[in-house]
Amino acid sequence: MLAYQGTSSVVNYDSCLASLISKTNVFVIEGYLFELPDTIRTITKACEEAHRNGALVAVTTSDVSCIERHYDDFWLVYAPFA
Repeated sequence: MLAYQGTSSVVNYDSCLASLISKTNVFVIEGYLFELPDTIRTITKACEEAHRNGALVAVTTSDVSCIERHYDDFWLVYAPFA
């Protein structure tokens, strides 16, 4: 896999994103987005919306060092719903 984080350096939660998430059955989050501190809030809101609408939420763990740095944040997107 090749990744270029520069293309997704800012992800804002807005009505357009909420609308798309509300219509999905599976919501997949790229683990490397957790490297962007402001994006974690967006991810959390998006996961809440996905769960509210019955979607399955999946997070790619990306690599071991990413997991080590953001372990608690990875679980944060699941914990309120577990």
